[in-house]
Amino acid sequence: MRKLLIILCLTASSALLALNRSDNNTNKSVNDTYKDNCGPKKINCECYTPPFYNLKNDWSLSFDGDFLYWYARETNLSYAGRITTVRATTDPSVTTLVFCLDSLENFNTKWDPGFRVGLGWNSDCDGWDLHLDWTYMHNNNKNSTSTPISTFSIPDEDESALVNPWICTSFNPGSAGTNIFFTNITANWKLNFNSIDLDIGRKYWLSKCFNLRPYAGLRGAWTRTEFSTFSTADRIFTTTPLTLSSEFFKDRFISKYWGVGLMGGLQPTWNFFSNIALFGNLGAALLWGDFEIRKDEDYFRLVPTGVIFVDYTNRARNDFYQMQAVLDLAIGLRWEETWDCERFRTALDIGWEHHIWFDHNHRFKTADSLFIPVAPTTLGFQSYAEATGTLGLGGLTARFRFDF
Repeated sequence: MRKLLIILCLTASSALLALNRSDNNTNKSVNDTYKDNCGPKKINCECYTPPFYNLKNDWSLSFDGDFLYWYARETNLSYAGRITTVRATTDPSVTTLVFCLDSLENFNTKWDPGFRVGLGWNSDCDGWDLHLDWTYMHNNNKNSTSTPISTFSIPDEDESALVNPWICTSFNPGSAGTNIFFTNITANWKLNFNSIDLDIGRKYWLSKCFNLRPYAGLRGAWTRTEFSTFSTADRIFTTTPLTLSSEFFKDRFISKYWGVGLMGGLQPTWNFFSNIALFGNLGAALLWGDFEIRKDEDYFRLVPTGVIFVDYTNRARNDFYQMQAVLDLAIGLRWEETWDCERFRTALDIGWEHHIWFDHNHRFKTADSLFIPVAPTTLGFQSYAEATGTLGLGGLTARFRFDF
């Protein structure tokens, strides 16, 4: 009996030793099956997320071209206010009129074409890739509003007029009796937008129908925004014969910006069929840059004799550095296919993008008009305010990509 127990113990020990050696050889074999230019794997291959559709090349390049049909809008950019004069009391012996704001005039949405071009490198180092692209867009928007010509410099009861919140308040002194109310205001807004992104990422499978590409990199951008208003104050004087006098105010803001900073985000893709997918993008950037703002003011009159008087001109500027926050969003459908024994890949995207540049535009305007009747008569202002506007742009995007 004792011999039988000894034989059984030796047999079990031999079996366990053989099993342990087999496991070690198996793990070594599995871990040695994946080697690339980054060196041997440091983790078990069962936990490894395979890269997205590796082409049958050691490395490859990619080219993509996008056609953009985008809009551009800016917040806090009302260029005119429409007012109506109403009686403030029902007492017929008291004539007190107040100006009531009816509405604010804003720009309509304007769509313009743009483009984006990109160049990428797909490495054989664990599926990492580099991508560089340049985005350009130009948007030009123009609006105008008007009201009937008045026979008074100040609108009478039930008459309407326009006010321009951007002109120097020195021309609205109140007690001076020369308030400027306009009969027509035309506004123009232009944007030149450029952005260059360089990022590194890795696109990999998380399940058989879902892949993800986290990325991080650098962004550089430079923009130029021009906002101008041309305000006309036409008055009919009840003389014999009737004469027309016109006053013109022209204001122009030019905002230039350049900045560089960090960016990052996630690009998920859901594959419905073998070559059709829903893709998205959620990204953010933080740029450090220079804002340069300039305001040009001009005021001139056309008197009944036909002579033009240039009464006022001024140039002001503001230059400062500040952080710029950006949010990038996109969603769309993609068709892609590999061919020539998976040596090449083509893709077509149709999607929608939104890009929000928070507090991108800065403009200053005077407030609290001041009238000093002591000779020489002085018109002025007591304070100024900074108006900021968030820039939003985006729209339809059509992309073609070729990997080779």
